[in-house]
This record gives sequence, structure tokens and C-alpha cells, in this order.
Amino acid sequence: MKSYIVVALVAVCCLGLNVALAQTYGDVPFSVDVSGAPLLVTVNTGIDIAGLSQGTTQTITPDGAGGALEPALTNPPLNGNFSVNSVGDIDITGDPGAQVLISFALPTFLFGSGGGAGGVLVSYNGSSACVVDVNTAEVYYFDPRVGTRTFLDPTGGATKVYLGGIFTVEANSAADIYVGDAVITVSYVGSTP
Repeated sequence: MKSYIVVALVAVCCLGLNVALAQTYGDVPFSVDVSGAPLLVTVNTGIDIAGLSQGTTQTITPDGAGGALEPALTNPPLNGNFSVNSVGDIDITGDPGAQVLISFALPTFLFGSGGGAGGVLVSYNGSSACVVDVNTAEVYYFDPRVGTRTFLDPTGGATKVYLGGIFTVEANSAADIYVGDAVITVSYVGSTP
């Protein structure tokens, strides 16, 4: 009986060795041609507004030409010193005719640079941002919290994006400059032409 087990064990080892010796390998070459233009995002100006008062809310809607539409003030009225010095103005360039996805990481609260009490709440809606067709100057509004897809100009590979928001100054906010940052991300969608 012991000899039967030994013979069976030797037979299994020989078969296993035979299978191991039957394996081979081959090289699979990879070749990747990258020929697209890198995306370039240039922030020309940030959002700069002045003259807001404690307890006021101001909607800043970009006009698609670097300015803001007539301010839509909600309670209470301002003292006349309010101004929109600039909206967020961003240039995007890349492969002509390519479709891109534009998205933002947005601040919802601005802190005083002097460290005082209070702050400015920031919210967004469907007209807080826009993309401009550089050929036709048509303005397409979108909610920057959701992002948007657009095509770069078919000849120059460019587009413009403008950013605004809804700014609510807390009632206990001290006189100060309130600051924050938005981060824009742009990526190609699908294949480029």
C-alpha cells in the first residue's frame, strides 16, 4: 500500500512539473501617440466687490463681457457705495473644437482677513457663472456647483468663463476685507478632434 501511495505521489509531481514546463511567455509592446494640446487655464481676475453692508445680500451675475449685470439687491437697500470691481474672468485654451468639462470647488463662507467676527456667506444658482462662445459672443449660463460641458473654439481652441455668486454679509460682520478661493478644473471629455 505504501508503494502505491509513493507511485501516485511521483505521478502527480511529474504531471505538475510537466504542466509547469509547458508555460511560456511573450512580450506585448505598447505604443501611445499623444498629440493633443494641453489644456491651459488662465485666471485674469478674481471676484472683487466693494461697499456691502452688514445684513445685506447681493447677487452678482456675470454679463459675459467681464462685468456684471445690473445688481439685483435684496434687503435692505445699499448706501450707494456698492460696486462690482470685477467678476471672476477665466480663459481656457486647448485643442480646437474639443469638448471640455468645467467644474469648480467653491467657497461658501468668506473669512475676514483681519480675523474679526462674522463673515460673508456665498451661494450660487443657475446664473452665477457663464461660458462665452468666442466666435458668436453668445453667453450660456450655468450653475458652477454643477459645472458644464462646452466646446472650445474650432479655430483657436479657446473659450471664456465668468464667475459671480450671491453674497450675504452676516449682521455681526466687522468692517474688513473678506476672502476665499474658488478652484476651477477643466478636463477633456472623450476624444479630441
